[in-house]
Formats: sequence, structure tokens, C-alpha cells
Amino acid sequence: MDGSAGNGECSSEISHAVQCPETALICTTALICTILGETHLVTNGFAKAIVLDERGLELYEGNGDIRGQMITLYRLGSCHRSLGNYKKAIVRFKNVRKIYVNYTASPVRKPLGEDFMEVVLASLGKCYTNVGQNHKAIETHKRCRKLAEARKDSGRLAVAKSCENLGQAYSETGQFNTALDLFQQANLIAKEENCHGLPDEQVQMRNIGHVGLMLFALGQYRTAILQFELAMQQAVS
Repeated sequence: MDGSAGNGECSSEISHAVQCPETALICTTALICTILGETHLVTNGFAKAIVLDERGLELYEGNGDIRGQMITLYRLGSCHRSLGNYKKAIVRFKNVRKIYVNYTASPVRKPLGEDFMEVVLASLGKCYTNVGQNHKAIETHKRCRKLAEARKDSGRLAVAKSCENLGQAYSETGQFNTALDLFQQANLIAKEENCHGLPDEQVQMRNIGHVGLMLFALGQYRTAILQFELAMQQAVS
């Protein structure tokens, strides 16, 4: 599963339940579904997590808890994607995006992680690729990269990951030169962040490999071999 949107939310949901005595039973029941659903999710019990999260979603909708709805919808999308139910996952992720607009417009709202919608959009974009809707995948990953870029320094590694996802989407359409450029951007950003004390060697290593694959697809075999050898060195170092 991509990202960790929703992880660590349970303690804040408990506080929310305490602050709503008039709907305490509904809040508490939704919270129990959230905790149990999260437990099954992290242990790969996706089918059980879906049942619990669908019940939790009903309760959050009935209680008007938009934040709870978004987190639960994201988890439902992630479960369906893990099970290969990509069309169902797309519906859930798109619903998150739809209600997020109303959430951000609300004058009183509980905070979500600053990268929440980036995680949702990245997952949505990958689902579009899974069902062959590559144009939609490209547009979605572009929106994700724009959000990451808006966070400036705190979003640098997120920009790298968005470039990687975007490169993969372009490679699916045979636009290998464009994909190559994006993978090189991702690799450069990851390398710079390593120098700044924010290491993410997996991002760097993956994109070295992606660059090699694009060079191979473009017929630049000798250069591709060098990239693969570099990726191997990175893996064992």
C-alpha cells in the first residue's frame, strides 16, 4: 500500500468522540470500526478491513464527519487496490478528492497530514495505470506533483516520487524520452536530499533502475548497462 494516510489517526478520533457527547455512541462505534479496520489493513486482511470500513463510513456519513469519511474512503481505496479491484478503488479515491474541497473550505476543521491529498492522488494515478487509462494517470500525477511543489522544502522528496510516478505513466504510453527526463529529475532530487540529511536511498536506487530501463527502450544499450550496474552498486552498498 502506498503512503500511510490515516495511520496514527485513532488517538485524535478518540478526542473527537469525547467532544461529541450528543453523538457519543455513533462516534465510539465508528472509532471501533476504524481501529479494527486499521488492524486488519496492516495485517493484510483486506476483505475484513473493507467490511469494517464500509460500516465506519456509514456512521461517519450519518454523523457528518467529513474528515472521518475521507480517511476511511482512502483506506477502502487502498484495500480494493491491494485486492486488484482497481475500478472500485478509483471510485473511493475520487470520492476523497470530491469531498476534500468542502473540507478545506470549512472554517472549523481538524488537520490532516500535509501530504494527505498527495498520497490519495498518487494511489488514484496508479489505479488509472492499472486499468489502462494512461492519460488520466498522467494528469493525476501532474496534480500530485503540483501539490508537492507547493510545499517547497518539505515536499522535495514528494516531488521526486511524483516525478517517478509520472515517468512510469509516460513509459506506459511509449513516451520514453519524456519518462527518461522525469526519472532523471527524480534521481537528482533524491540525491540532493541525501546530501541535505534527508536520505531516501530507495527512491534514488529505483530511479537509477528506471533510467536504465528507458535507455534500454531507446536502444542506448551500453549506457543502460552502466545504469543497471550503478543500481546494483547502490543496492549492495
